[in-house]
Amino acid sequence: PYRTYVCVCVCVCVCVCVCVCVCTDAESGMRKTRGSYMIRCEEYDKARGRAEEELQGGAGGLKALDRKKRLEEEARTKAEEAEAVYRACISEAEARHQEREQTKGSTLRQIHDVIRHTDHTLRSCTVSYYQLLHMQTAVLPVHYQTLCESTKLYEPGQQYAAHARHLHKSPEDARHLYTSTEDARHLSNPEPAAHYHFEPYSSNQLVPT
Repeated sequence: PYRTYVCVCVCVCVCVCVCVCVCTDAESGMRKTRGSYMIRCEEYDKARGRAEEELQGGAGGLKALDRKKRLEEEARTKAEEAEAVYRACISEAEARHQEREQTKGSTLRQIHDVIRHTDHTLRSCTVSYYQLLHMQTAVLPVHYQTLCESTKLYEPGQQYAAHARHLHKSPEDARHLYTSTEDARHLSNPEPAAHYHFEPYSSNQLVPT
């Protein structure tokens, strides 16, 4: 049982660490591509404005107008490419977030299973111990029999569920910890759900430099 416990703990730690790192990297990449997208859109907005000014003024001639039109087209292409990358990173972040939530649920179930198994073993050992004392000790037989009967009433995983009620961060996580409907009623302080959505560029926005 101890080796099983250690193996499960190691596997859980590795799995959670990898999943969290991947999700964090995806969110970081999404923020970086959003910044690049905003900058490219701002550059395209400025290039288009200069081209329109040249078209209306006409002081530089046809050659200057063609050059500014070409710069506008290049800026538009870069903005479209940046938007495509930004949208792809949003999809990636959403996928990694879903994987993280699934891993959290799976991890909690594994932990709960191990704790229930160890609790069951401890309960059986405790009951056997008190039964042995009850049979071999003549001084306090009733006391040991009472301890034996009270130990039988313990529900494996009960203590862990009580502890988890004070530690959980998300109702989805906590739902895997509870063994009864009554336990599930204690859910509180839910963690806000993550939402990833595309933020279109607006000329009124201030792009960080």
